[in-house]
Amino acid sequence: MPGMPGMPGGAAGMTATAQGLAGMQGATEQMKAASIATGGTGGGEITTEASGEQMKLSGTVADEIKKGKLVIKKIDWVHGNPSVSAPATQGFMDLMLSAGQAMKAAGGSYRVDVYMDKKYSDQEIASLGAQRTTVVISSLQAGGQLGEEVLPGKIGKDKEQRVEIVKVK
Repeated sequence: MPGMPGMPGGAAGMTATAQGLAGMQGATEQMKAASIATGGTGGGEITTEASGEQMKLSGTVADEIKKGKLVIKKIDWVHGNPSVSAPATQGFMDLMLSAGQAMKAAGGSYRVDVYMDKKYSDQEIASLGAQRTTVVISSLQAGGQLGEEVLPGKIGKDKEQRVEIVKVK
């Protein structure tokens, strides 16, 4: 739709959006596969890290990416798993699509930092943090048709779990 800020226009924009959506479906399938591979069955009792809470952003996606840092808190990760909970998956993927497109528009390279809850051991943080970083990176790459512009960054623990997308200087 021409005239809507932030929306791709014309046939090229529609193609890019369609490619982004196809890539996002692939990223969603990766999350499901990762869930099953790490013991999730897709059924039964699943505990999550921010159940029923809304994801919190440091500001509007495009503005924060332009400033050089987008902080995403309250991602409803499945506990002990690199997947986002089923109810939160669509919102997460929409956010990754928006962030990927904003990164493409702003240009440059970005790193993805993942900070996990202190309840995890250092070993769990190293392993699971790397898996979650991969999920975020592949989702961003799909959303913005990005490649080497998105890199793994820091993995750590903090009192508040979050993902930070930071422009590399």
